[in-house]
Amino acid sequence: MSTDEYRLPGWESRLAALIETARSEPYELGRHDCFRLACASIEALTGIDHWPRWAGRYGTRRDALKLIAEFHREGFTAAASKLFGREPVAPLLARRGDIVELVQAGEQHLGVAVGAEAAVLGEAGLAFIPLSECAHCWRIG
Repeated sequence: MSTDEYRLPGWESRLAALIETARSEPYELGRHDCFRLACASIEALTGIDHWPRWAGRYGTRRDALKLIAEFHREGFTAAASKLFGREPVAPLLARRGDIVELVQAGEQHLGVAVGAEAAVLGEAGLAFIPLSECAHCWRIG
């Protein structure tokens, strides 16, 4: 059984286009942020769109944290695991397109594995962080 069995044909080009678009679009919490990038990546790989459930529901960090707590009382990682339908694994096991968690300055962020790095969208724009600096990943597809 191929590890890409549940990834849709053409996911590679859709993911590449998504990353290129993320480079030029300005960061905006609740519209173009790390969670939106993760949702769009999952859709590019699998066709599953998690974003409509969250769209328009947060515009501040406080709003986002409140939604996370409502979705899963144990916090960010548990909420992401629930949403993605799987437990996290070591970040160095990430394949291109998998979702990673990065913790910087005490804040948790989602990114997308793109080779040996993860693309992470933040206020300064799209950054590429070594997978070795990520906390873990969720295998997608």
